[in-house]
Amino acid sequence: MEQKLDRLLLSMNEEINHSRYEANEIIEVQKYISEKNSGVLNAIAGAKYGETRLLIAPTGSGKSCSIINALKTFKLKSLFVLPNSANVQQAMNEYDIHGAYDNLCPKNALKNGDVVVMTWDKVSQLKEEDLSEHIIVLDEIHQTYTDTYRNKAIKGLYDVSTRCKGRIDITATPNKLDFEIYDYITEYHQKEQTEYNVKMYDCIDTKAIIDILNKSNNGALLMNDTKELKYISSMLNKKSDVITADTKEHSKLYDKIMSCSKMTGYKVILNTTTLVAGVNINNPKITDIIVVGIKDIGTIKQYVARFRNLKKVNVHIFNNYKEDCEIYDIEWLSNQHMISAINLADSYNKESKKNIPFSPFGVNFSPLNIDTNVYYNKQESTYKADTIYVKSQTYKHYYNSRTFESFKVLLEEYFYNIELIYDLKIDEEIKEDKNSYKKELKELQEETIEQLEKHKDILVGYDEIKKNKRSYNLMEYQEVNNLSMEQVQKDYLKLGIHDLIFNNSLKSKIKLYSKYVLEDYFSTDMAWNIAFMGNRKRGGIFAKINTLIYRELKEEHPNIFKNDNTIEVRMYEWLTNEFKEGVSYTQEHLEILAESFRITFGDNWAFTSKKLSEILNQIYVVSSSQIKTVNPVETLFYRNIIPTALTNNKKTKINTIKSKIKLSDIKKELGCTSSNLSLDLSIKKRKSKLLNQLDDVEKKILLEGIF
Repeated sequence: MEQKLDRLLLSMNEEINHSRYEANEIIEVQKYISEKNSGVLNAIAGAKYGETRLLIAPTGSGKSCSIINALKTFKLKSLFVLPNSANVQQAMNEYDIHGAYDNLCPKNALKNGDVVVMTWDKVSQLKEEDLSEHIIVLDEIHQTYTDTYRNKAIKGLYDVSTRCKGRIDITATPNKLDFEIYDYITEYHQKEQTEYNVKMYDCIDTKAIIDILNKSNNGALLMNDTKELKYISSMLNKKSDVITADTKEHSKLYDKIMSCSKMTGYKVILNTTTLVAGVNINNPKITDIIVVGIKDIGTIKQYVARFRNLKKVNVHIFNNYKEDCEIYDIEWLSNQHMISAINLADSYNKESKKNIPFSPFGVNFSPLNIDTNVYYNKQESTYKADTIYVKSQTYKHYYNSRTFESFKVLLEEYFYNIELIYDLKIDEEIKEDKNSYKKELKELQEETIEQLEKHKDILVGYDEIKKNKRSYNLMEYQEVNNLSMEQVQKDYLKLGIHDLIFNNSLKSKIKLYSKYVLEDYFSTDMAWNIAFMGNRKRGGIFAKINTLIYRELKEEHPNIFKNDNTIEVRMYEWLTNEFKEGVSYTQEHLEILAESFRITFGDNWAFTSKKLSEILNQIYVVSSSQIKTVNPVETLFYRNIIPTALTNNKKTKINTIKSKIKLSDIKKELGCTSSNLSLDLSIKKRKSKLLNQLDDVEKKILLEGIF
């Protein structure tokens, strides 16, 4: 008890990490922004004259509605941007405007309407379009700091936004934002708000979760674990549905939410973060909302506010927490990390620009992915700190390292009535039952994958075929393989393909498989193999292919690389000089190598021995063995350093570089026969695509050697 009290007292210091900003204008409304639309109209006017505005208003106050309707009234050329397909689909239906998500073309949307709505990914495809007369509205701007796994789309989104006339950012959860970039901040306050009674639990108790949902009138559960959601759904005494990225298109409940924002016929919704920000669910009968395994404060607030017209509701938050933690000012911590990232970018630029007598031109392509808080900006030919990623990761790590009591104080930025529930006892019986259920699901999924593999030829382009659409690549594939849309669709029904994919959450895997066949030109066997690998192994395969392409292009056309002095290239050259065929190494040698690399490239460098090991396996064929003794004459260790473990007669893992990665090595790893030429074709096409980056003059100079 005394320890809990100490933690409670210490946790009060977390108040420094509530959002700190000063609004230029505060507008009070009873419930909806439309009661006093002046803040919206002023934000639009500011954006029209080139300003960047921030609009803060509670979820459910009608932010999107007020802005979109105002833009439509004034017929302003504008891009209204939402994070996900679900958000865009709902907005297109609700406001009768053109838009782009999934297979819809963003350029067509621009042509067809003044006000258009799009996902981040679609906006990032407009880099070549003239948007100087458009204003851009970034709704749910906070999500660019939480969905950093979509880094490419986020970078593209921000790049496109700089080419618009002006910008408006909208959010209900302003933590993480850089308030200094805004010319003007407008904040709406609601007098009439939902009463949230929040209970925090210091563990994840499946039985308690099931009991809450069974006792609720209507309920909702957010959790990023599909198997767990399915198990909980199977234990409920009322009609429910599980909505994930893989299941949403077949879900009747999802359709109801998208078309009319209601849960008609269902009493419980169980979903992943596929449904978080921007989706409205009008259900005043919801009594209990549960959030499990989520520690981002903004995400929790955004989810519980999805449910509209609630007078009051119970919010249950289940997480595992740390026993103790240090309390810092997160923004200060973020700035410290940002300084380190900026220094790292500066050192990269300094190193990469050494000994360059002229501004180089040629192909932009790197042999390695350095995977840090720094990225290479191809347009400006310079390294930059990835500010959004750095801030996002700082917040993520900070939230994940909190104690139970500390997290409560952070949560009080958005919730005022929070009760802490200590010492729940995990039910071992339900734990065993759940594990058995998940094992059965896994076995069924594996059996289904084997069954589907027999029909993989007709599964190419599954997502397009299901929607009765065909890209050029799919049309070409079907013609070459004597397949017709009509026959394939009949086969789907005959074989029960839709149910097999839906019931086993395999849509994303089949989509990945189709991409590898249609876009990467892999054979169906190879594409299937790669698509159903683990993420780590798949990443390793593509890293090897990437390095192989770089090495072959360098050998075939030694003059073509624009970025010959980038850190990635310098690192590759340095590593291949340090480690050659025949050299052996251990964990101890990799630690020495990491320190050498820091000395060579500067103190800001922070490469781990684990990362170096991954890169060496991407460049070379490496064999490993566990040994106690070694013949120093027969074994050539890195820098001739005998591992400490061997001098003490202890068993240790020895890695030996056999050769540089060849095409045949990758084929062998994939289980391909030498006669399978699809990987050869894929690499050839990739190389051609890279060479086509060069204009005609560059081709003559760099490929034909005319100087």
